[in-house]
Amino acid sequence: RLQLSAARLGQLLWVFRPCAASRQASPAPLRLQLEGGQALQVRILKRRGPPLPQAIELPSCQPLLAQVLAAQAERRRALQGNGAAVPWPGALAHTERRDHALDRLALAAG
Repeated sequence: RLQLSAARLGQLLWVFRPCAASRQASPAPLRLQLEGGQALQVRILKRRGPPLPQAIELPSCQPLLAQVLAAQAERRRALQGNGAAVPWPGALAHTERRDHALDRLALAAG
């Protein structure tokens, strides 16, 4: 009923159901099944057009972000190996200007 009401009003509605419900009928025009891991597996259960038999694989982490996080982890390991204190990332936030969203995210991730 929620899906039909949303469709009548032209509104977007997300309904999260357990995987066991994937074989049950639904009025939803698009049904996705998501599975996490190294990459996000998106299986399209229902869509307009012909069926898509294989899952779509989406990277769980963008390559640039993965490189930044790997470099930070290596830096942390090196500093901890030397007995040096690893600075809190928020301590640098007021001194460095970051123009790119990934740069800001990397700084926040520490």
